[in-house]
Amino acid sequence: MVTYYDEEVARVKLAFFTKGRAFTVSFAGLCGEPRDRHFIVMRPQPKAALCVEATSYHGRATTAAAGVNADEHAAMVFNRKPVQLRVSEKPLKKKEISVRLEGAEPAESSLLRIDFGRIWVIGHEHRVRVVGTVEPEYMARFESHFMAQAEVYDFSAKKAAA
Repeated sequence: MVTYYDEEVARVKLAFFTKGRAFTVSFAGLCGEPRDRHFIVMRPQPKAALCVEATSYHGRATTAAAGVNADEHAAMVFNRKPVQLRVSEKPLKKKEISVRLEGAEPAESSLLRIDFGRIWVIGHEHRVRVVGTVEPEYMARFESHFMAQAEVYDFSAKKAAA
């Protein structure tokens, strides 16, 4: 089957993948069962978007297995609800990001943590479900958290040349 590039479809998808858009994608899990993953667009691109993931780490928040750096995470809250920490979870250094719901609230929503330490490229061809949008008052904080983490993982040519 040949798929042709449709300019109108591309325009609609580009309009959807805007900075701050929160959405859910279903990926196949280990045994083929669908697994929902939540993302927020950081940098829209013509055919894909650079995103950060919001995950609950299977209900464990940042108390999950070794390798989860709590300093790279911010709580994702909906409609400005207060942050809820898991019993053994330490307070997060990055302040929360509030998302205005436009769809159904995800499962384990009170434990969702935005991982600024890992960037995902999500192609426009994926089927997505709308979750919401980062509230305008939180957009500067969202950008600031991203840029602060980008400085930690600076892989620029200047650093590589040193």
